[in-house]
Amino acid sequence: MEKNKLMKLILDNYEGKLNSSEFSSKEVEKSIRDAIIEFTGGSNEITPKDLMEGRSSGLFALIEDIITEVAYEALKAENPLFNYFEEHNLAEGDTKVFKVKKNSRFVATRVAKGVASLRRQRLHGAEEISVDLEVLGIKFYEEFSHYISGKIDINELISKVAEALQRKVLNMMYETVTAAFTGLPALNKKSGSFAEDQLDDLITRVETNTGEKAIIIGTKKALGKITGIKGADSNTAKEDLFKQGYYGTYHGTPVVELKQAYKEGTKEYLLSDNTLYVIASGDKPFKHLLQGDTFIKESNDGSNMDLTVEYLALQAHGFAVAFTDEGFGMYELA
Repeated sequence: MEKNKLMKLILDNYEGKLNSSEFSSKEVEKSIRDAIIEFTGGSNEITPKDLMEGRSSGLFALIEDIITEVAYEALKAENPLFNYFEEHNLAEGDTKVFKVKKNSRFVATRVAKGVASLRRQRLHGAEEISVDLEVLGIKFYEEFSHYISGKIDINELISKVAEALQRKVLNMMYETVTAAFTGLPALNKKSGSFAEDQLDDLITRVETNTGEKAIIIGTKKALGKITGIKGADSNTAKEDLFKQGYYGTYHGTPVVELKQAYKEGTKEYLLSDNTLYVIASGDKPFKHLLQGDTFIKESNDGSNMDLTVEYLALQAHGFAVAFTDEGFGMYELA
């Protein structure tokens, strides 16, 4: 089967777009598996020798395209915060330079950890800043072996690799966003039990400072602490609360949920469930760079004692925030 047709079949199957009255799930899976076996040289058993001799290159090229399509697009669909990001997809080797107003603060992911960096060049009344990208890698030997042996289907293989990449990208995004709220002026911070007048003041200050419409962002639990507000007895407000656990708008200000995540390698939450963030949304202060497509690298140097071959799915991302303090507010709830 031609690569583009096979990729479309796999994606349509993954997204549930195939007509179930024409094809059973078993028939679709068999067609996909047979076509994939063609990419591996016609054998349904792949040995370390096969991989070392490059017989899986066509299959990896296929998986690279699928993971690029599925992992990032699904993440965007599930996280409305991406609507407030300025996005750029760079060709391999390209860089993106951001022009920011003088005295703006600029935060890049993991700068403190020495992974990403900022490169500044001063201009008249502004600065040009570029952000290094971080390459994210996911090992998936076990998942791939299980697929080839028929223990899992293609959707499970895609989901396992895509979800792992999504977690890493989400962590990068959240680390950058929350870092932007450190060191805010006293007037842009509130604390204590929730009170309407305090949140109203924070929203008004951000909108007055910037001339832009504000939004409120926070975890589902944090947003659920916006209670006892005027107008909350309307049918729409009650429906919002019943369906999602928080109000979709607050006095006309959009409310956007940040999906909670774990800190990498732990079961500790990454985001505070006691913090509401207020941002001016018009200028898209959040920046996201994605360079090229997913790249799959084989690690077949023989270092594994069981002679297995590991695969790394690699994507290059960079996140940054360009903003002035006046466009951000934070409410830490007791």
